[in-house]
Amino acid sequence: TFSPPERRVVHEFFRNHEDAPAEDVRELSPQRLVELYPLAATRCTFSVKRRSTPRTAGGSEFAMRPRARSSALLVLQKCPRTCPMSDGSDALVVPPVADATKRFREPLAPRLRGA
Repeated sequence: TFSPPERRVVHEFFRNHEDAPAEDVRELSPQRLVELYPLAATRCTFSVKRRSTPRTAGGSEFAMRPRARSSALLVLQKCPRTCPMSDGSDALVVPPVADATKRFREPLAPRLRGA
């Protein structure tokens, strides 16, 4: 991202698709779980994990590209959902794992050329 509005969109997407940790699912009420983790209120079959903290450019990158000062690299990973779904009442429903696992595949190894 190059601007704060772009970064806000990515952070909002992450917050809306973040999976709840198992300890929070055990300890929190369904209503509180939905407040903290909006994914629990949806039928979405995937979640998103943040793979690292946002990386910013530095050193020689600033001299070559002036816009790099405001840039940030955010790495998110799409994962199968593990958080139960709220059905609108006080009950939580386990997500359909079998359907979600069919949607994920291992990426192909990159072809390297040269020697």
